[in-house]
Amino acid sequence: MKKAWIAAGLTLAVVGAGALGVVLNRPEQIAVTAVSRGGLERTAAVRVERVVPQTAEIRAGQSGVIETLLVERGNAVSVGDSLAVFSGDSLEAQLKEVEQELSALNVRAEQAAREQEAAQAAQKEYEAVLSEAVSAAESAQELALSDTAEYETLNQAIEAANAARASAVFAGEVAPYDDTEERSRLNAQIEELKARLNDRTVYSTEAGKVVSVGFEEGQTVLEGEVLATVETESAGELRLTGTGLRLGQTLRATVNGKTWELSVNRMEGGVGYAKTPAGFPQSGDIEGVVVQEEAKEVCLLPIECVAEDDGGEYAMILEGSVLRRRAVTTGMDDGTTVAVTSGVGVGEQAAYFPERYADGQRAESKQ
Repeated sequence: MKKAWIAAGLTLAVVGAGALGVVLNRPEQIAVTAVSRGGLERTAAVRVERVVPQTAEIRAGQSGVIETLLVERGNAVSVGDSLAVFSGDSLEAQLKEVEQELSALNVRAEQAAREQEAAQAAQKEYEAVLSEAVSAAESAQELALSDTAEYETLNQAIEAANAARASAVFAGEVAPYDDTEERSRLNAQIEELKARLNDRTVYSTEAGKVVSVGFEEGQTVLEGEVLATVETESAGELRLTGTGLRLGQTLRATVNGKTWELSVNRMEGGVGYAKTPAGFPQSGDIEGVVVQEEAKEVCLLPIECVAEDDGGEYAMILEGSVLRRRAVTTGMDDGTTVAVTSGVGVGEQAAYFPERYADGQRAESKQ
């Protein structure tokens, strides 16, 4: 009887060990998802407003006769675009007049220099004559010639020299001549006129659509007069304000539950504009988002299915009943889904939280 119990115990032990082996070799059940293909985009909210038309005046920065008009009503212009070309005739006449003023100034300066030289020569001559006469008189006095005709003649020479001095203009008596300020002004005018002759074009200081032109070819424009009026914001536009706006971005504007897809087609000073599509509601709140980045026709996975370590980015792909580490390359993500540009194929099963598993580990999809 004891042997029977021992045999039965051994049998139970063998059976139990076999069952444990089955349990130990059973693949781990894990959460997986299939790699899909599609598009991905990252968006940001923007403020969308219907535009009330605004206009700005472009004024002439100089006076002149319009030789050529380069714009007409309805044209679109940007800052720096050419609007008109002035005739050079009046500028050339002004330049000639200022150059003549400068020439006259040069003549006056030369005359002043000659007068100064003459005064210096007269003073030098007088001083020489007087010195000689005085010396002769002193010598005559020493020789006791005070009662002679010669002494009288010497005195007359001194008196004549003094009389000449009374009517002469000496260097220190000539008014100083300084034309520095006037010369500087004329030279500046000449440089300005030459520059205007080299570039007689009038440039736009505003961007938008030309709604009126104030002059015709051949007419004279005075500095400060309005050359043209530009509609800087059109009623056919939507104004967009937000960070990161750029030309060509896709905009989605939702009004009363309906979404309109537009494009940012104009940027001015960080503000974007999009054309208002036909049928767009003229009232109602607008909710807007702009697509900042997008990827089209790429493999997609939840971001929890991609991990990274020293070996780089990877995913755990279930091949049959075995997990295999697969190096992957990712692109943009939208916070929940990531674009996988290489390493996986559509339909493959990727494990969530791949960092929890080892390459070659047995596993099966959790039902």
